[in-house]
Amino acid sequence: MVVRGNNKPFLEASKAFINRLAEEVGDLQVTNGGPILMVQIENEYGSYGSDHEYLGALKDIFTAAFDVPFYTNDGGTQAMLEGGQISGVLAETDGDVYDGFAARDKYVTDPTSLGPQLDGEYYITWLDQWASNYTHKSNVGDKEATDKITKDIKWLINNNGSFNLFMFHGGTNWGFQNGADWADALQPITTSYDYGAPLDEIGRTNEIYHAI
Repeated sequence: MVVRGNNKPFLEASKAFINRLAEEVGDLQVTNGGPILMVQIENEYGSYGSDHEYLGALKDIFTAAFDVPFYTNDGGTQAMLEGGQISGVLAETDGDVYDGFAARDKYVTDPTSLGPQLDGEYYITWLDQWASNYTHKSNVGDKEATDKITKDIKWLINNNGSFNLFMFHGGTNWGFQNGADWADALQPITTSYDYGAPLDEIGRTNEIYHAI
């Protein structure tokens, strides 16, 4: 099956899943007095493709199922933002806050996709992979890295930016839910989702938690 494209079987399967999800969490939307403020359509699609017919069809499915504002999340380059943008949906970025925010306002020219800035994935550090030459990535004990994290978060707050910490709590990827990256070769991710998180895999706070 062709996935993440304007393919009828894939869109039908997506619609069934999204509608079922809406049944579960619909009452939790802010429009019903709940905590769900927004819903994200796709994730970093601009890193994968640029099929805007597919994105438009996906937007229609979400619009019929949910009643809150929508947004997209892409890397901060021209190709990624143009590939993942959907007219009428707020375009946001992830990664470096300074380059990402500047890129969003430079490359997204559709006024219906502009608005408040959000760093959808502010990386505390990066993920761990099997067969790497290190045991576990963490900024705990690294004053320079911790200072950068607090500096970036202060900048976001002072500039009315919103953010998600990736990750705030490092849980566990059970079974085969860990997934993998691809950079000229398959790079399987470890079962831990604790990417230097302020709240570690078993729920302990650390110095990054207290710094932020």
